[in-house]
Amino acid sequence: NVIDVASADFTADNTTISAGESVIFTNLSVNASTYYWTFTGGNPSTSTDVNPTVTYETPGTYSVILFAAGENSSDSETKTAYINVLPVTSADFEASATEIFVGDSVAFTNLSENATSFFWTFEGAIPENSTEENPVVTYNEPGYYDVTLFATNGHGYDVATKTAYIYVRAVATADFTIDTTTVLVGETVVFINLSQNATSYYWSFPGGEPLVSQEENPEVTYPNAGVYSVTLFATNGASSDMEVKESYITVVDESNVLELSANDVAIYPNPASSVMNVRAEGMQNICIFDITGK
Repeated sequence: NVIDVASADFTADNTTISAGESVIFTNLSVNASTYYWTFTGGNPSTSTDVNPTVTYETPGTYSVILFAAGENSSDSETKTAYINVLPVTSADFEASATEIFVGDSVAFTNLSENATSFFWTFEGAIPENSTEENPVVTYNEPGYYDVTLFATNGHGYDVATKTAYIYVRAVATADFTIDTTTVLVGETVVFINLSQNATSYYWSFPGGEPLVSQEENPEVTYPNAGVYSVTLFATNGASSDMEVKESYITVVDESNVLELSANDVAIYPNPASSVMNVRAEGMQNICIFDITGK
């Protein structure tokens, strides 16, 4: 009589997994009808199913044994270090600062666990993406920006997204102008505020009335002749800037202004390109201003 000899064998749908994942075992045994499996580190640890499914919760390397029996014979198959269970990948990070000003840089520290490669996405930053473990990026526009980190160990992966994580503040810049920089004693000057990204202001007007102001576009009167500077301090609460314009305002005493007729003044050539001659009878000092008063 010919005896059908039992032969035990098996395979798995995946031999490298992350902790917590399951493996489906496929029984390749022949001439066998009963089976007994042993799964070191698995859940369940034993099984009599033909094709069992086993879950591995703890990282490590584990062997699998299958005993197969037929009517007249039996066999066993042991696969040593057959299942490799990797630690679960966990993505996480932190930043050197989460509130910065336009043009500042942020250094990111990777806090991921059980990962070997990374892909970062930085909304609104330069660069926008990085595969470095601990990248440094720069933000040039104000706003709130997300940061996303994808971390993997080649098998398992995790993604961490921090919404509106980086707040980039606009930098305050102070500036101003006026319609004319030469006025008569007693005249009022309206200052036009050209500051950007500022919410409050502090003006200083030496020789003016008032001497100081917190208005956005103040009006100032100069009671005495002279040449005066103007200072503007602008802030948004987080950043500030100051603009000083030295000898900016020229105040002329009208009583010292000599009125001349057209016959008393000669200007030639007219029109002029680069050189112009001015002759005024009886005058020692002559001041010439353009149409804007400068």
